[in-house]
Amino acid sequence: MITSAASNPEAFAAFVRIARAELPVKFVTENLEKLLASKTLADVPSATLTANQKQRIDLSWKTGGDDALVDRCALQNIKVIWSQNNERPNLLQHSESMPPFVFACGCETIAHSSSVAIVGTRSASSYAAEQTARFTHYLAEHGQIIVSGGAKGIDTIAHSEALRCHMPTIAVVATGLLRTYPRDNKALFDKIVLNGGLIISEYAPEAGPEPWKFPNRNRIIAALAKITLIAEAGNKSGALITAGFAATYGREVFVIPGPIDSGNNEGGHGLIRDGAQLVTHPSQLLPQTQSLFEPGMVPDERMARARISLTDTEKKVMAMIPTTGVLTAMILETSHLPLSETIAVITILEIKGAIRREPGGLLVPA
Repeated sequence: MITSAASNPEAFAAFVRIARAELPVKFVTENLEKLLASKTLADVPSATLTANQKQRIDLSWKTGGDDALVDRCALQNIKVIWSQNNERPNLLQHSESMPPFVFACGCETIAHSSSVAIVGTRSASSYAAEQTARFTHYLAEHGQIIVSGGAKGIDTIAHSEALRCHMPTIAVVATGLLRTYPRDNKALFDKIVLNGGLIISEYAPEAGPEPWKFPNRNRIIAALAKITLIAEAGNKSGALITAGFAATYGREVFVIPGPIDSGNNEGGHGLIRDGAQLVTHPSQLLPQTQSLFEPGMVPDERMARARISLTDTEKKVMAMIPTTGVLTAMILETSHLPLSETIAVITILEIKGAIRREPGGLLVPA
């Protein structure tokens, strides 16, 4: 279903209120109809929510839909793609971690097309830039929709080369659609929409960039694409998170190898050691993966096996979560990782199904 800011501003405003509250995806999915109809916090089935989540609902509902914001969305043709009955593209139907609605600008039908995710470092080397353009060009010429994250570096090169081939491309961004990030890519995003592409975000239109949102959006990139290609990635690259989600969803992960003396390739080479497929020519992608281009859902047993596959960092954070549960604040205080990285890891563990959040905000092993 599609609700646009222009044709149904009241309904669109209700989706903005829900997104602005930034509630757990599973909760929103299970209670979407009630949330859309709710006028105050008292109308929301909030028994399982934390005090902080209730506070966000209360603030968002009191703020309302913001007529000026809805008008801005209407001018930019922003709409909501949503479902009450799993009408999303088949690639998004396999996981409870997928949002029940997203904000979109552009041609939503291409989300149903055969697609390849191309991701990598923001500080791309000249070698990686050349290979990204080469692979993108070949895939685009063979009818594949390129999905990426709209960031600097590899993402920008992949989107730009797809457009140069006169093919639409999909950008999954980590800010609201009224907040261009990075700012230098505004012209690129405009071209994506003008050329039949699609920009999507699960965040409220005015939402700004926050560290945890970037790894969070990577699950959607991985879910939309039938295979994921890592062009260049260091040990701390967000592209590794996308690869992790792709593996969790039962998708194939391919890596373009790079010079061994460059730190930009350590993460990608690590993926190859862990079982990702090395690829040296774009023609190797399509013949080996024809079965992946059939519609369908990932078998439950494969999803279950994938959930227990954690990185070393994720295992370290898991070790800090006792069976009796712990508050996020305690992990943040005791973790030796940077604050933003710890929050990102906790988010990923929730998405992978390794931990769950209990009433009161306790994190417990799933």
